Amino acid sequence: MVKQTDSKSDTRIQNSILVPVSKQNVIDEYQQSSSLPYAWQRCVWGGTESMLGRFRFGLNELPFETVRSWLDVGCGEVDFFVMAEEQGHRFERLVGVDITPAMIERARSKVLAGPCEFHVADLATLPETLTGFDLISMLGVLQKCGMEPRDVFHALAPRLSTHGTLYLTTKNRLWSKFSEGYLQPTVGHSWYNPYELAEIAEQAGLSVQRLGGLLPREAREVPVDASQTVYLILTRAAA
Repeated sequence: MVKQTDSKSDTRIQNSILVPVSKQNVIDEYQQSSSLPYAWQRCVWGGTESMLGRFRFGLNELPFETVRSWLDVGCGEVDFFVMAEEQGHRFERLVGVDITPAMIERARSKVLAGPCEFHVADLATLPETLTGFDLISMLGVLQKCGMEPRDVFHALAPRLSTHGTLYLTTKNRLWSKFSEGYLQPTVGHSWYNPYELAEIAEQAGLSVQRLGGLLPREAREVPVDASQTVYLILTRAAA
């Protein structure tokens, strides 16, 4: 993962922009936002539809019929769990993890049908008991979590069940508005070339099932260069 921008015309080889951020800064930001009136503001999304659209896309595209255990990293107020249950899905184990105590406090106030546990933790301090998950979700976390992607994938891959699924969304370095000169990547976040992420994930023992651009407000897939958001769906590779 590199910090400089490659000037070659093929956008697939443009380098990711990695912005170091301390975990304490992340905690402080979300602690400050935790008293705001709307969930999307407290979770620092761009709006309600931007937040919920990522959930809707996952509910439409992930194999929820086989998901019994689910870990949501950066769970916020566990609205993803709530939406899944509202659609009729039921689970044997739900685990929400967030680095911010205020987020976990709100998560604990939600009423869920399935057994649910919560942890104030980050990817480097996940309890050893958190393993064997059919699904791990991590939405909007990678770009500002204080860890490099290589460490993130190596931390999560062993926690999946055999052929378990990892679903993530993050900032897209290959958005055409950057390559065409209309905009520059916003400072303060890391912006990733999703093809670099795919290679790093494979090195950690994950297989890329799908990769694409995502319009969160519409919960719709688009070409990789057509959105500032990308998604990856990965599975644990067979031993």
